[in-house]
Amino acid sequence: MLSSRAEIVEILNHPNLHVAGGQAHDLRHERFGANSSFSAVEHVAAGEHAYCPVCGQRPTQRTWLPPSLAGMSEAASELHVAAAPGAGAKILLGAAPPLGKSAHGLERSALVGVASDWMRASDGDDVRLLVEAREHGVKVMSDGVLPAIHPARGAEAGERWASYWRAAASAGLRGFASLFYGPRHDQESIADQLEAIAAVQDATQVFLSVCPVVDPGRAFGGLQDSALTHGDTDVRMLATCRLVLKEVEHLTLLYNRTDLKMAHIALLGGVDDLSGHLTLEKRSQREDANHDDLSLAEMENWMRDAGMEARLRNACFETAAP
Repeated sequence: MLSSRAEIVEILNHPNLHVAGGQAHDLRHERFGANSSFSAVEHVAAGEHAYCPVCGQRPTQRTWLPPSLAGMSEAASELHVAAAPGAGAKILLGAAPPLGKSAHGLERSALVGVASDWMRASDGDDVRLLVEAREHGVKVMSDGVLPAIHPARGAEAGERWASYWRAAASAGLRGFASLFYGPRHDQESIADQLEAIAAVQDATQVFLSVCPVVDPGRAFGGLQDSALTHGDTDVRMLATCRLVLKEVEHLTLLYNRTDLKMAHIALLGGVDDLSGHLTLEKRSQREDANHDDLSLAEMENWMRDAGMEARLRNACFETAAP
């Protein structure tokens, strides 16, 4: 059950980050031990997006679009299909073909667009569309990064969001919830979002993970997160999510290679899952050092050096050794 609003505010204002972070880590360790998951994502059909709406990664010259699904890396455990803005139901339903298994033995899973895309395409009949999506092989959906329809966007958007995710649960789907914080969101906004996520989760158990996302108050892709929040704010937010949303099993951090220190702190403060860009190409150690993205080997080595046990996952949180 969700903590009271007073307890939420108390965690957000806790004077000792070591205590709050330590409590979050204890709960994380109780559930997962040293196991820490990450996914190997392939991106397809970016449409007009300047970034992946699921994980927030910007395009790179070499890794944004594979030539086709047939050209998908054998190492990929997850596919992000970034549908063009305004994509209709037929486009969304046709974007999740059978994907087979990855080289690590995981059943690949696809995140097709984001929840807001499906809401707009449903014509008010969420259950019908989502049951059809399930029949087409879709298993998991995501709020994505800074979703357009979300409790952070106001009461009406929050009601639409909650109705959709209840329908998704009825259709047998699971999902990833996002939570906004940063300059535009005070503690009341954060508490409202936590209560909305908890209410849906208590009723449906639809969410596999929650991911706090910094809202810069402008189009995504502007200032880096590090320029928008202080480290103590990030740690408090992560600890609050872990301690308040106990019914959501996983806590995900969006990371990039330039901020692995924060990723390490997060793994010791409640986070058990990392989402970001990994190159799926086979590279030498020298080539790894000259690139901005991590390879699978680098991620595994980094997690081991951080005292964690790396687990490669798909979007359903089925895992395997990398």
